Amino acid sequence: MPRLQGDCEYYWVAYYSDNETFPQFNEDGSENRYGDIDRARLKGFALFERNPQGGQDDRLLIGLHLGPDQRLIARKRNWVTLRGEKLGLVWLVGWQETRKIRLRGPHLRKKARYLKVNSQAIFAVFPDGHIEAIPRFQEGHPWLYPVNLNPKLGETTEDEA
Repeated sequence: MPRLQGDCEYYWVAYYSDNETFPQFNEDGSENRYGDIDRARLKGFALFERNPQGGQDDRLLIGLHLGPDQRLIARKRNWVTLRGEKLGLVWLVGWQETRKIRLRGPHLRKKARYLKVNSQAIFAVFPDGHIEAIPRFQEGHPWLYPVNLNPKLGETTEDEA
């Protein structure tokens, strides 16, 4: 297992379709950037919890198997009380997929025959280790607000993919 820097409790590993892995932390302790994940080859993603005693017994928290049209969601957000007290970091890990659904009927105009449907599945990992499943991002939520895509990190919309 990789040697982690600082007080990092969790770390990720990306899995590619050619069976290669791309870990957040290398054996020498250097860190790979999330933005350097090769999205074209990405087939899976895992979040691990570091063993507090050290050693090789890190625990798999979430393992994602991504379908061909699913895009990775992975973020860290501050978990803050209404008074502004920081309770720790929440990891958000999941996938997003946009599908075109064909609508049928003679009354539909040509351009209105398809409907785009966005699906998401997100898991929130809290500092105490508990995990909550959430169906989608929510406007106005203190930490589950929608993602701002960053093209520099290889993130694109379904139209750009």
